[in-house]
Amino acid sequence: MPGERSSQAVERIQVLLEVDDRLSLTTLVTPLGGGMYRLEETEWMAELYHHDIVQAEDLGSSSLRFTRVAQRSELELTSGIFSKDFLDSPELLSELNWLTGRGGYWQRDMGGCLFLSVPKDVETDFNGRWDKAVDSYRRPVQHWVRCVVSWSSNSVQSIRAGSANRSGYSHLASFARSIAHWR
Repeated sequence: MPGERSSQAVERIQVLLEVDDRLSLTTLVTPLGGGMYRLEETEWMAELYHHDIVQAEDLGSSSLRFTRVAQRSELELTSGIFSKDFLDSPELLSELNWLTGRGGYWQRDMGGCLFLSVPKDVETDFNGRWDKAVDSYRRPVQHWVRCVVSWSSNSVQSIRAGSANRSGYSHLASFARSIAHWR
């Protein structure tokens, strides 16, 4: 099910990206030529992030076979799982609009998962604005704490929002792949 995403005007196409023999994802890419594509979405199950440059083989019929990540995105990546009330709040929407207006990107999937790609030159400003949005929302702190499930140890680690990095995606992706094997 497609999630909500920030809008950005780019020449992009929707493709079926075959990551491996068990995982294919519908995603948006910008063709760059020479078998290179810039991802316009975060595909956390494949550990591919907004504005990563990937090499892929064109299979025709809007299908690509992923080969490798040629270059990781220069945007700072963070993610979190939040309450619906917070994600739908005017405070958060204001900050997401601010982020998009400065070249950032946000994506909401599965109702409560929020993925952010923040340009390095606005990271400090965004973090301050994020903290203010959280404070103005005035809900218990668990709304801003992200739980990352480590499938191998069955433990739950709490990480303060804003302190996450790519490893948070890795835990989510590992968990999702484990669930996919149950089907």
